[in-house]
Amino acid sequence: MEVGAACAAAGAAGLHLAGYNRANYFENLHLKQSRNFRKQQIVHSQADLFRADVEQAIGASSAVQDRLIVVSALLLGVTAHTNGWNLAANTRSFLQDIFYLCIGNAFLYFLVSLIASISANILARKCQKELLNNCVRPPFAEMMRDVDLAAELESAEAFERQGVSQVLRIPGADQLSGKKWESEEDWSKSSTNASMAYLIEQQISNELTFMEMQHDWDELQTYTPYFLVWGLRSLLNSFGFFALSHTYRAQKPYGFQVHIFYVIVVAGLSFISERLMATSRRVFALEIVALILCHVLCFYIAYQDRSSSEKLNFHSFNTCVLVAYAAQLVTVAIAQFRFAANAQNLDPTQGVSADVMSEGFFQSFCSTLTRGDSNFSLASSEYSMAPELVSAIRSEGDTKSIKLPRSQHSQNNVLNERWQHLSFVRIYVRKFCIFAGWAVIAVWLGAVIVQSGRVIKGIHRTEMELKDPLKPRRLDFAGADAADAVTVAVEVDGNRQLLRDLKTKTVAQLLEHVQPLTFWQRLQGKRLAVRDEEGVELSGLLPLESLAEHKLSIRVEAL
Repeated sequence: MEVGAACAAAGAAGLHLAGYNRANYFENLHLKQSRNFRKQQIVHSQADLFRADVEQAIGASSAVQDRLIVVSALLLGVTAHTNGWNLAANTRSFLQDIFYLCIGNAFLYFLVSLIASISANILARKCQKELLNNCVRPPFAEMMRDVDLAAELESAEAFERQGVSQVLRIPGADQLSGKKWESEEDWSKSSTNASMAYLIEQQISNELTFMEMQHDWDELQTYTPYFLVWGLRSLLNSFGFFALSHTYRAQKPYGFQVHIFYVIVVAGLSFISERLMATSRRVFALEIVALILCHVLCFYIAYQDRSSSEKLNFHSFNTCVLVAYAAQLVTVAIAQFRFAANAQNLDPTQGVSADVMSEGFFQSFCSTLTRGDSNFSLASSEYSMAPELVSAIRSEGDTKSIKLPRSQHSQNNVLNERWQHLSFVRIYVRKFCIFAGWAVIAVWLGAVIVQSGRVIKGIHRTEMELKDPLKPRRLDFAGADAADAVTVAVEVDGNRQLLRDLKTKTVAQLLEHVQPLTFWQRLQGKRLAVRDEEGVELSGLLPLESLAEHKLSIRVEAL
């Protein structure tokens, strides 16, 4: 009787413990599901925020790029239209050359800025497509599979399979025995927890991928203001030379005033260029001096031609032109240096890559002449540290990551391969920018070399004239009598010479012997014109007999 009562009491107590533990098991299961649901909500909210960040960042960047594309295209059209302008009829040929060279520089700079803007826009749109379609979508298949696999842990059979010790667990017995109860073991091994960890890790990976992509298109977008400023400066330089050419047209004085205005504006653009792409004050001072020196020399030549009774001699004229070309060469070389020091994804104090210049020399040169106060440069710490920061975070995350499904690894690899393929756009655009800068330098260097040859030739001619005074140069036709010849004083581009010609020869025949037009001048629609001391053009049919006492000037003019 007593034994039966004891067994009944023990059975009742066991049933009560089993019911207590069963109720607590499902209560804990409910709490765990609630916590897991909150975690999922947080991760999903983070994914939604990431999607909004991607759309907002790329949308704002694309809006800026669209405006830069429009500005670059408009300025490119203005430059192409300006190339058709004709300077004054009797303008010095060097002023025409430097005008068209500046127009060519502006056209190339605007073309580079347009290509950089379009490339940055393409990369940004591709980035948005890849991220929104492949990165921010939850793994629905894995989540459904996790729900199905977790169904066994959420059933009553799962409670019964725990064992008698867990089913009949006495509350507080674990504290007396000193054992640590590990009730989270089965749950921690479940695929649901692994799926949640994967979502968190994938979100971190997506943010790092977005940083890498944003760095690429931001770098290309930064190139556009660089070349826009330089192109606008070259365009305004050409406007200044065009205004200066008006001093040769009916001796109009306002050309000097307009020219000075353009020089002031160009100097202001150089200051903006210095603020955007900071180098050093010595480089900036050299740039300003070279820029002003070029315009001062052109101003001086035009002023002498306009107001002086005795114009510049041949040697002084060619020397001034040579210095003006050299000053322009210095300005474009400094522009290329600014691009190399500020837009190559490197710290300016560490130099630039070997694609730009020789590594050993240029690193020391940049470390001496650059400073880090640029307000708009990829050389700032915000952008130059981005690749290193992403690599460090990725390497640290790889050591702590958990095992992910093979399909997810392959998806990330495919995304990285796609973006590496798209990154070649940035590399090729950068190489094109470097090539364009060196092409401009090569053009001005060629102009300096050609003008140097003229200066050397003038020095040699001056030495010969000192030894042997200027004598008439014969251009007689065969079979004519020398007694019929006359001497005519002719000036060609500042070079004065005496030509001994026949009375029967006309002005048009004189032009064929003195200065024949080059192929490039004929292609531009130029012609040779003969003017007297008063600037009146002479007819080509006029015989030279009537011009024996005149001083003639031969100039290349537009049709």
